[in-house]
Amino acid sequence: MKDIDIGQPLEKLSHTSSGQVNPVSTEEWLTVHLNEHLTINEVEFHQPEFIDALAQADHLLLDPSNLGAVDIAGIQLLVALRTSAVQAGKTLQWATAPKGALRATLITSGLCMVIREGVSNLGGDPFWCED
Repeated sequence: MKDIDIGQPLEKLSHTSSGQVNPVSTEEWLTVHLNEHLTINEVEFHQPEFIDALAQADHLLLDPSNLGAVDIAGIQLLVALRTSAVQAGKTLQWATAPKGALRATLITSGLCMVIREGVSNLGGDPFWCED
C-alpha cells in the first residue's frame, strides 16, 4: 500500500464505498488523505498532487477524516478528480463517508440533497452521497 497526504499529502484503505471489503488487494490501493483545508486558497497546490495520485495507482481511496474547511472550489477539484478517474477507468472510493464540512458543502453544491434524515443523490452519481 502507498499513502499520499494532500494538504500535507494523501493515503489508502481496503473497503468499498458501501463498507464492504474490496476484492482488490490493498497493495494496489493508494489512499489519498485529505488534510486540513480544501478551499480556493489551496486548490492550486492540491491539483498536481491529485494528478500524481492518479498516475501512481488504478485504485484510489479518499480519506476525508482529517479534512477541515471545504468550499466550492475544493468540491470542483474533487469532481475533476472523480471525472478523470472514471475517464481513465480507475477506481475512486471514499475510505469513510463524507461528514462535517465536506458533507455540508456537497449538499450546498447540489451534488447531494437532504431527504428527511438521510442524504440522497437524486439522479446523479451516488459516489457523492455515501452514508
